[in-house]
Amino acid sequence: MRNIIDDYFNYTRTERNGIYILLIIIAILIASNLYYNQVSPEVELHDYSRLETKLAEIDSIQNVKQKEYENRKGKKSKFTINQSFATSEKNYSSNQSKKKKSLPAALSLDAQFNPNTITKEELIAIGIPSRVANTWTNFIAKGGRFDSGEDIAKIYGLSSTHQDQLKPFISIPQKETKIDSVSTIIQKDSFAIKAKIKYPKVALNIDINQTIPEELQLIYGIGPALSKRILKYRDKLGGFVDSTQLAEVWGLQDSTLTQLYENTIIQGDVKKININTSSLDELKEHPYIKYNQAKVIVRYRDNHGHYENWENVLKVRVIKADSKLKAYLNY
Repeated sequence: MRNIIDDYFNYTRTERNGIYILLIIIAILIASNLYYNQVSPEVELHDYSRLETKLAEIDSIQNVKQKEYENRKGKKSKFTINQSFATSEKNYSSNQSKKKKSLPAALSLDAQFNPNTITKEELIAIGIPSRVANTWTNFIAKGGRFDSGEDIAKIYGLSSTHQDQLKPFISIPQKETKIDSVSTIIQKDSFAIKAKIKYPKVALNIDINQTIPEELQLIYGIGPALSKRILKYRDKLGGFVDSTQLAEVWGLQDSTLTQLYENTIIQGDVKKININTSSLDELKEHPYIKYNQAKVIVRYRDNHGHYENWENVLKVRVIKADSKLKAYLNY
């Protein structure tokens, strides 16, 4: 029995030390609690009854003010609605009168007119505002054209009311589709040509080998720069022998080439070069003869004598049989 008790209550040295430390900690905690209760001040219980009374008074005052505010707001809203209605009615009447005043004045029209030839003074005389009349005449001066009565809508600032009044009196003659004398037109200033001529649908039949830049500019898409470039290439060639040669001019678009094909013709002889007497420098200036080809042509001529015909030229073997150069050589 003793052994059994010893097994349960007999502790090792380490276990006993642990029990001692645990007891010490418990004692410290109990002592600390007792000390804190002695030194800490008692909690003072405040009386909140006065505060609650004050808050009740504040709520009462706020309720009274809220009712006064709502009463004032109701009166003001009623007044504002009535006043607003009266103001809106007044504004509506004012706007209606302004609209009536802003309507354009009726135009003084008693005869038909051509909108493409009418002057600024005539426009002002029938009641068109000066600013709009100025825009109208500037549009015409810059090459603009009215093809129908509906086109007057292009004029900025022209009111729809005036448009409706003008349309019944507009008379536009049919376009002329024939040019009687191109040479007569060419004598005029080039700007005047551009302003007055609407490119006709009929072919112009301009002789590309005899034309001048101003005449060539009558073709749609051809300006001063292109016309000079085309004629410069023509002069280097000595003239065109085939319309397809126009495609060799640098910078021509397909649409421009189409216009050239449709409006130009090729007549007369071209300027030829004598292959037997021309120097190396003269030969290489031709668009169809490169520098190396010109050297071979001259060397062959020096060694074998003059060329008699195109077949002799082909013996050089630097010129292809289908070369357009054939039309430009003289022997």
